[in-house]
Amino acid sequence: YQEAAVSNPGVHCVIKNFWQRRFCEAGHCVPAPYRNLVQIRGGNVTIDLMNHILHSDGHSSGIVAFTQSNKTTFDREHKNFDFSQQTTRITIKNGVIDLRGLGVGVALVDRWKMNFIDTSAPEGPPHYEKTGFILENLRIITDNTGVILEGDGNTIRNCIIESNGRAAIMMAGPNGLIEGNTIILNNRPFSKIRPITFDKFMEGIYNPVEIYRIIQTNRIQKAAIVLHQADNTLIRNNKILVKGESERRMSIYVDNNSKNINIIGNNFIDIKKPIVLVNGSTAVVENNTF
Repeated sequence: YQEAAVSNPGVHCVIKNFWQRRFCEAGHCVPAPYRNLVQIRGGNVTIDLMNHILHSDGHSSGIVAFTQSNKTTFDREHKNFDFSQQTTRITIKNGVIDLRGLGVGVALVDRWKMNFIDTSAPEGPPHYEKTGFILENLRIITDNTGVILEGDGNTIRNCIIESNGRAAIMMAGPNGLIEGNTIILNNRPFSKIRPITFDKFMEGIYNPVEIYRIIQTNRIQKAAIVLHQADNTLIRNNKILVKGESERRMSIYVDNNSKNINIIGNNFIDIKKPIVLVNGSTAVVENNTF
């Protein structure tokens, strides 16, 4: 559980690789899905991985910020009041996040859980704070969703994002930019199951409920990029690879009345359904290769 939290604005640098192991005892395994390698508790933060690796063999997520839980104080005299009230302007760059459990690579969110690609929008009129999140020069490898971002004006640029989960990228909110990335939706249905031995089975590593969950997960809809209420988002000059021929596996899935999505100059590889628009969503599609 040697994890980190950012409690002040500024530039924070990772100075060595962090390798979190998975431990099992008496039928229980840790770290659990609610653990996070790095939690950001406010805004105006840059995390520079400086070409290092954050890795977990357990179910930890990578780097997360949750707007609602950050607002832990309403006392204006508290030293971190301003920091904790605005979870905006976060930049994460220059390194690797490698997760081999149920964790999400990067999650910067407010109201949305976005557990599925067709999750319904929160009740009430859309309202997104100008968040300005930036992910740049990262390699993110997950068995779950790679990136979840919520807000207005978020950017994912020059990254390699490889997901074996429901999506490589999920974004909610307008004016986003996804540019110059390699985005891979893998198809490893049993990637979490290792060769079975009696000792490991007794340790609880091969829980039948978990095996059933893995099988069910491979029957649901998945997409490399998922957008919700994402008016005026630009998806440009990406390489998008979807492995595994299936009507349930898509390249770009645009939902919840997202208007004027611009899909320009991308390279789509091995996909039956490259672009799917649902629930009133519209897009301009130009100069892509398939």
